[in-house]
Amino acid sequence: MKKILMTEEQLHGIIRDVVSDDSMLLEYARVGFLKNLEVYVMTDDPGYIPHFHIRDAATKGKVFDTCIEICSNKYFCHGRHTSRLNAQGRKALAEFMEGKCSNNKYENNYELTVDMWNLNNSSVTIEYQKGQEIPNYREITE
Repeated sequence: MKKILMTEEQLHGIIRDVVSDDSMLLEYARVGFLKNLEVYVMTDDPGYIPHFHIRDAATKGKVFDTCIEICSNKYFCHGRHTSRLNAQGRKALAEFMEGKCSNNKYENNYELTVDMWNLNNSSVTIEYQKGQEIPNYREITE
């Protein structure tokens, strides 16, 4: 019998192609909820741009699904993650990231997001120091 070797990234690609959207397997670290939107970081992300996802919790992203860079206030469109926050949503996101984290280990939800990326993705590590300026998510660019 011949063995077929593949990388973990290739295996994830095959799983994504085979599994339907209704039963999609997601591995993620939840940061929290922004009203009816879930903020999370994908684990073992093969990309080199640190980012977090936001999706509507009710449909698991079928109605709203976007992706934003962690280190800057830019959208990071890829795949089906192409939705855009309106002005009210951007303001709510900024307040959420600046706001007190429910876990007392973290100063704010931004710090938690950075740590979730660093703990769950090995390609790129984000250097972060307490009190570091948070990107202005009130204005998100392309």
